[in-house]
Amino acid sequence: MKRGVSPQAVKGLITKIRKHIPNVVIRSAFIVGHPYEEEIDFDFLKDFILEQKLDRVGVFTYSPEDGTPAYGLGDPVSDKVKNNRFDELMKIQAEISLEKNRSFIGRKVKVLADEILEDGLLKARTEGDSPEIDNAVIVRTEKEVQPGDFIEVLVTDAETYDLYAEF
Repeated sequence: MKRGVSPQAVKGLITKIRKHIPNVVIRSAFIVGHPYEEEIDFDFLKDFILEQKLDRVGVFTYSPEDGTPAYGLGDPVSDKVKNNRFDELMKIQAEISLEKNRSFIGRKVKVLADEILEDGLLKARTEGDSPEIDNAVIVRTEKEVQPGDFIEVLVTDAETYDLYAEF
């Protein structure tokens, strides 16, 4: 897609960033089913995601958009193939996300309170998470907390896309 950088350069940059910023959260988004994407291209993308274990990954299926350079290429990859590739990448990333989330269990984490829920629960997020897009941290608390407060919580459990904690 004419990114102007080699896969090796991207991998090197990710390694360098992780070396210098140990708790960095790295996110990216990928399009599957780009015109003339072949199985070998998709396999390369799968291997990249498995190897790099990015923290947050979004996957979208290609659709022609007027005014873009790819628009004139048509839409030769079938919807079935696009959807299968989407599902496969999301399954891979779900496993990576669960593994990463489980690594938080037993750790104290600074979170930003977003919303007061019912029954002594609070919805929050870590500094690496975008609101309404990424993981949520569901916090059980009896203490007074307001949206916008930063608090340190103890992570007690994890699911694929959410953490559970106590304050």
